[in-house]
Amino acid sequence: MNVHPLPAGLPIVEQHDSGKSVYIIASGSVKVFTTLLSGERVDLAVLGPSDFFGEMSFLTGKPRTATVETAEDSVILEVTEDKLREVVSQRPNVLDVLRKYSEMRSKGTVEKILESNK
Repeated sequence: MNVHPLPAGLPIVEQHDSGKSVYIIASGSVKVFTTLLSGERVDLAVLGPSDFFGEMSFLTGKPRTATVETAEDSVILEVTEDKLREVVSQRPNVLDVLRKYSEMRSKGTVEKILESNK
């Protein structure tokens, strides 16, 4: 696991980038947002300590669906794909938790995008 102390306003992952690491917020907070084809920014969430992100790309192998940037000085833990696969092989329920959160976040993302079009 890699530890990243980061200043406020720094992107950690960017929409459309590839990447399979999952990130855990040790301290501080992050803003999650997506940019529509029209260029409109849609704020999706603010996450804080013990929250995680990046699971969607890990699960699907597809590019990132949102940009995540630090909202304040933060410490972010990066769990690489290899390490996460090792954990999942020892504790398969971790994969179920990641899938559950991914589904909930996907639904929330769709709702926020629909709201922004009203």
